[in-house]
Amino acid sequence: YMNEMVIYSLKEAMRDGNNRVKRIR
Repeated sequence: YMNEMVIYSLKEAMRDGNNRVKRIR
């Protein structure tokens, strides 16, 4: 179990979510 990988994946998910919202708007 690597905590860094989890944090990295969470950051990527947040980034993707923000990009999708901006694209819709």
